[in-house]
Amino acid sequence: MSDLTYTQTKGLISQLGRDEVDSLVKQHGIEMLVAACELGIQADSIEDSYQGFWQSDKDFVMDLLYDLYDLEQLLPHFIAIDWEITARAVMTDYSEDNGHYWRI
Repeated sequence: MSDLTYTQTKGLISQLGRDEVDSLVKQHGIEMLVAACELGIQADSIEDSYQGFWQSDKDFVMDLLYDLYDLEQLLPHFIAIDWEITARAVMTDYSEDNGHYWRI
């Protein structure tokens, strides 16, 4: 498990406040904040742009698109989606570190 550096912790607390940092850690875990810092996500947009944790880009994109669209109703049963290609295309609008995803 990774930890935040002293400098990262100090920066997050100064920008968000101790209560907000504690809340983010309780809600999402310390790994989420480490990933946000690794990606250079601005402290004030961590909560709003965070999408969650997935095992792969493919899993993330499948969940995202099924949540946004009723794909089973929109697409005929004989059309197959190439999820690897779709994930590569969709990921241009998202960042990922260690399974944590953000909208950019």
